[in-house]
Amino acid sequence: MMKTGGVRKSRGKSWVELGDGIHQFNAAYQSHAQMKSIYRVLEEIIVRDRIRFHQFEGGVCSCRDYW
Repeated sequence: MMKTGGVRKSRGKSWVELGDGIHQFNAAYQSHAQMKSIYRVLEEIIVRDRIRFHQFEGGVCSCRDYW
């Protein structure tokens, strides 16, 4: 959709639309009002591909970095 609309993404930036607001994130920029909460969730993220299932808790993968 961005290509057809002629919109270009800046490097190191991303946007998330949540509810009626848009939140901007910059790489290596940690001054978002809820940054601590965001990083807490990221430390407990679940990753799944066609073959494996990985769960990260406290920054450690369930496979103990086997793959």
